[in-house]
Amino acid sequence: MGHEAIGIAEEVGKAGGTIKAGQLVIMRFAFSDGSCRFCEEGLPTACVLGEFFGTGKGAGGAQAKA
Repeated sequence: MGHEAIGIAEEVGKAGGTIKAGQLVIMRFAFSDGSCRFCEEGLPTACVLGEFFGTGKGAGGAQAKA
C-alpha cells in the first residue's frame, strides 16, 4: 500500500459493478480510461485520459495534507 485510499462503501450506485454496500474497498491513487494505447499496454498511469487524484487538475485529493 502506498497512496491508495481505503474505506467502507456506504452506498453503491448503478455503475458500482460488483461492489456492495458495507464492503471494504481500496482505490488506486491514479485512474485511467482502460482503453487507450497505454492502458492496453499495461501502463494505466500513463493513460492519456487518466489522472492522479489530488493534482489540482479536476480530481479531488485522496491524501491528507502533510
